Amino acid sequence: MDQKSNIKIWVVLFLFVCFLEFWVSINSYTHDLFVRIDSAIFFMCGKAWMNGMMPYVDFVDSKGPLLWLINGIAYLLSHHNYLGVFWLECLFHTITFFFCYKIGCLFLSDQKMALLGSMLMAIAFFCGAYHYETSAEDFCQPFITGGLFYTLRVISGPQRDKDVKIASFVAGVGFAATLLIKFTIAAMILIFFFTLSAI
Repeated sequence: MDQKSNIKIWVVLFLFVCFLEFWVSINSYTHDLFVRIDSAIFFMCGKAWMNGMMPYVDFVDSKGPLLWLINGIAYLLSHHNYLGVFWLECLFHTITFFFCYKIGCLFLSDQKMALLGSMLMAIAFFCGAYHYETSAEDFCQPFITGGLFYTLRVISGPQRDKDVKIASFVAGVGFAATLLIKFTIAAMILIFFFTLSAI
């Protein structure tokens, strides 16, 4: 697959995610500004950090500092509402859907089917039974799917020695990032290391 094709996939997925998030995300232009629970706390922690308060001294929550940094950037993008969170959600979900597409390409010979499979993951990611507002898990998804893609590429690919190093690095970055967002998700990523060490 060439670079030009990847760019087209990125653009298609970004437009798809923006359209989807516009209707689904509680932070989008179509939703109320005030009906939030956990995501309001994350946003206030990010706002506090961006305004000079010290994490774990002036404010605290059970989540990690990377989640507050993401929400702090969202606050810098939009001080008075959650639209900054909306745009960061679009970015993070685009990366997630791209890795889902790449996973589909590992097992399907048709790129269009892989793209369709990636888009159908929206049903699982945004199911109303358990996805009401932006959660820490939403920002962990790119790290999880990235580690999953590179681990699966090792299992199914011919250049295992080279790919194991890349996969281990990506899984390590994902582990560190999720540890700094929500430590229980980092524990889940350990399965990638166990799989790579067994090869």
